[in-house]
Amino acid sequence: IRSMQQQEIEQVNQYRMFQVLGRGAFGTVRLARDINSDNLFAVKCVSKRRLRRKTFGRAPGLASTRGPTPTRGPNGSIFDLTQQIDSMLGREVGILKRLDHPNIIRLFEVINDPEHDIVYMVMELMRSGVVMDMAKPDSIVQLSETRACAYFRQLVLAIEYLHARRIVHRDVKPSNLLLTDDGLIKLTDFGVSHYFEDPLTDFCLSRTEGTPAFLAPECCDASVEQFDARAVDIWACGVTLYCFLFGTMPFKGTTAYETYNNVLNEEISFDPSLRPTPLTPEAFNLLRRVLDKDAQQRMTMGLLRRHAWVTRDDTDPMPSVAEN
Repeated sequence: IRSMQQQEIEQVNQYRMFQVLGRGAFGTVRLARDINSDNLFAVKCVSKRRLRRKTFGRAPGLASTRGPTPTRGPNGSIFDLTQQIDSMLGREVGILKRLDHPNIIRLFEVINDPEHDIVYMVMELMRSGVVMDMAKPDSIVQLSETRACAYFRQLVLAIEYLHARRIVHRDVKPSNLLLTDDGLIKLTDFGVSHYFEDPLTDFCLSRTEGTPAFLAPECCDASVEQFDARAVDIWACGVTLYCFLFGTMPFKGTTAYETYNNVLNEEISFDPSLRPTPLTPEAFNLLRRVLDKDAQQRMTMGLLRRHAWVTRDDTDPMPSVAEN
C-alpha cells in the first residue's frame, strides 16, 4: 500500500483505485479495478480515525444518528473506544457475509490497513448509483406509481429476507438503495444493523440508531424504553415509499431534536399538489397503514407483502416467503 501523503491511496493490494463515487460521514466509496481479473468494484474506505472522532464528538443526550454508542466508565469517561470501533466494523462485515439475496449488496473482500487506520470493503459495483438522495433536493425526481411499486416490492423482499435471518437494518432510506443498469435495487450500508444471535429472544432494542428523518415515532419518544426493531424497519420503508411518491420527506427539521419532535407530533401531509398526478386509493391506504404512528397498529411484513398496491390487485403476487 502506498503512502497517504496525498490523502488518497492509489492501490490497495490488487485493487487500483479511481474516482470517488460517494462520500459519507466516515469515509468514501471509490471505483476500483482488480488488476488481476480486470473486474470493477466499489470499495468502501472506512476511516477508523474519523469514526472515533465522530463518536467522541457526539453531544450528550442526543440520540445516535450513525455509528456506535460509546461505552462509558464509572466516571463517565469513554474507554476501549478502538475496540468498540473494531467491533462495530466487524459486526457490519459479519452481517454482510451472512447474506445472499438479489436485492442486497454483495461483499467480496475486506482489507484492514492498520498503518493508515482504514478498512477497505470490496463490494459489487452499482453503476446507476442511488435511487434517490434526499440530501440533494435539486436532483430529486418523483417516481411514477409503477416505478415506485417496482422498487418498493424489491425493498420489501430485502427486509423480509433480513428479518427471517434475525437481522434488522435500522437505516432504510432511498440513498441506501442502489440501482443496477437493468433496474434492480440493492440495499446497502449495514453500519448500524443488528443481528439477534439468540433465536429465543425477541426483536426488541432500546438504543436508537439511524437517520433522524426516517426514525419511527417510538424511537423518538424518550418514554419508550424498548421497541420492536422490525416495526422500525417497516416504518422506514414507509418513509422511503413516501419519498419515492412525493419527492420529499414527510418529516423534516433543522436539528435532530426538531425532527424527532415533528415525527412524534406532526400529521403526515398527503397534499395532492405535491404530485402532478393523483395517487391511487390503494397507494394512500398503504402509506397510511405502514406509517401508523402506533407501532402496535402498524402494518406487519405479512400484511404488507399481500397488500393490493404491492401485489397490483393480486395480478402480480410477491414470491412466497420460502422462495424469498
